[in-house]
Amino acid sequence: MRYYSEREIDFSTEYINYNQFLLQEFFNSDVETWGEICRFYRSVHGNRSLSYLARKFHEWKNGDYHLTDLMESRILETMPRFLTEEAKEKLSLNDFLSLIKRTIKSFERKQNSRKYNFSDLTDIKSIIEMFREEVREINEIVIQEPRFGLLTNDEKNEAKEIVKYILKIKLQTVYSQLKNDLNVILPFMGRVTRGKVLINYRLRELNATFNFRNSKIISVQFPKFEITAMHSKGRFDTFANKYLAYEMLDIHKKSMTTKSDGLINEVDLKIFFDQYQEFTFGENEVKMDSIFRGEAGDLTINASIVPIKLLRLSIYKSIYKILITILVLAGVIGWLANDNNLILLAALWFITIPATIFIYSFLKEEISNIIRHKNEIKNYG
Repeated sequence: MRYYSEREIDFSTEYINYNQFLLQEFFNSDVETWGEICRFYRSVHGNRSLSYLARKFHEWKNGDYHLTDLMESRILETMPRFLTEEAKEKLSLNDFLSLIKRTIKSFERKQNSRKYNFSDLTDIKSIIEMFREEVREINEIVIQEPRFGLLTNDEKNEAKEIVKYILKIKLQTVYSQLKNDLNVILPFMGRVTRGKVLINYRLRELNATFNFRNSKIISVQFPKFEITAMHSKGRFDTFANKYLAYEMLDIHKKSMTTKSDGLINEVDLKIFFDQYQEFTFGENEVKMDSIFRGEAGDLTINASIVPIKLLRLSIYKSIYKILITILVLAGVIGWLANDNNLILLAALWFITIPATIFIYSFLKEEISNIIRHKNEIKNYG
């Protein structure tokens, strides 16, 4: 059992509390609607139940008496038949706005599941095609079904057009922000001539990653992104236009926030790469990792360099170890030339087999080190 309490219902939310709405309509019913409810209730539950309902009505409404689970379920079963036109209008408005919000959320979940990977950014055609693909997905969007089934086909189509407009505005914002980030990043890509530098950029909204390893572009100029203005003209035009204004304001606020919070700028990148270039002429091993937050994405730079002297010294050490090992092995093999020693070696197999495996692994590791250091010389040279 619980008390009924009258409270305002927010019809702009994605899902209203439908049971609370029906109870509210029941307790706020006018004289004519109340008479229709009573006649139906008597025909289903009898005179005694109706008398109890009428007697407790005001006590429940005022919160002076518990509304039992049985009575609540009976009211909820009854009320959908007696909703006024005003009540249906409220539900229709909720359906309309909820349909827009649910469809946008569903699309954005699918959008985030799509992945774009630009492993070698040599031109901008592939980037532009990514946005064209997103526009195609928006144009082909399938609207979800209204919850209460009170919308006409025209109203569902209008909701669909509003969804498409909002999604395109969001995409247009990302389009512009990405262009701004790239035009800051790209001029610095050709400055690194020594060492190993991995530069990646992750576009937050579209789940896209860019690798600038072999980029020869120093700036980008995207084609113009045009969107036809949208105005609602249906029975919910007042609420729909307010909602559109709310979404546009929210998009603008987020855009301004990302712009003010963005840390990708020419000054910081210049400091990073100038410092790295300075370190490349030193005698110490250098490792520099940084993350810069841009308007549309995050730039990650992993830069490292090992002086050529150190790499060559490591190669010489590995060669020296291999030579010493070979000389020792040669001595052991000469010693094994004696048949008696071979018999002794066979008797101590539980020692010689692990020793052989160890020596093999040791030589293999040192040879791998030589090859790796030679490749590093090419990268860091």
